[in-house]
Amino acid sequence: MKKKTIWITVVALIVVGSAIAVAYNIRRNNPNVGVDEPTPSETQEKETEQPISLSVNDGLAKELYSYICKEANFYRGKLIKHSDLSNKEKILTICIAIDDGSRTVISKQEFDEKLHQIFGDSVSVKHETAWINNIIGGYDFENDGFIINNGGAGGISSREYTKLTRAERVGDNIYLYDRYVLAYGDGPEEGLYGDVGASIKIHEKKTEQDKSMWIGFNATQNEIDFFIEKFGDKIPEYKHTFSRAIDGNYRWVSSEIVD
Repeated sequence: MKKKTIWITVVALIVVGSAIAVAYNIRRNNPNVGVDEPTPSETQEKETEQPISLSVNDGLAKELYSYICKEANFYRGKLIKHSDLSNKEKILTICIAIDDGSRTVISKQEFDEKLHQIFGDSVSVKHETAWINNIIGGYDFENDGFIINNGGAGGISSREYTKLTRAERVGDNIYLYDRYVLAYGDGPEEGLYGDVGASIKIHEKKTEQDKSMWIGFNATQNEIDFFIEKFGDKIPEYKHTFSRAIDGNYRWVSSEIVD
């Protein structure tokens, strides 16, 4: 009787051990077994979330687009984030977003509020003078404020043009798309380019006939719009990403050229 009991115990241990070994092999070969997975409805929601188109005349889209600063070299033909902007480029971004042409000074308080509005709390800026160039001017920092200086010395050999073409919202992100053109009017660089470094050539003006694809230095917004609509497929498209922060406001995250 005692031997029979021992035999039953041994058999039971073998069965239990085999079951444990099988379970181990299943878990090893299928590491997700037993792990909480999204419900079908959650997975479906993520897979089927579609962009929501926004009008380019939408108030929020226009406000966010005012943060995109061609004078601060946002159009580099590659992905850029705030860490890629120099201190002076951040200052230009903030000041130009505030400068509506009707003022002569930007207070430090206004500046700091716009800094938070565009970049959030994680980005800091040293207050200092920042100029675009001697022709266009810039912003002189003195007495806890930025004095607006309109420049005016010398002639200009290039201009930058942009046009917001579409906008969309996906989840907590808003994406703005635009077209960018850098025009050099004379010299060896004469032509149209798709980035601030003039490495992406769009068109080279050589003859009077070639001027049909051209933007004059004093082009009106209507002329710029017509040009971009006519030659849009030849002009690089850029995407600007904004993400909604915990306070509900959108902050600039990045700008990049669209392949």
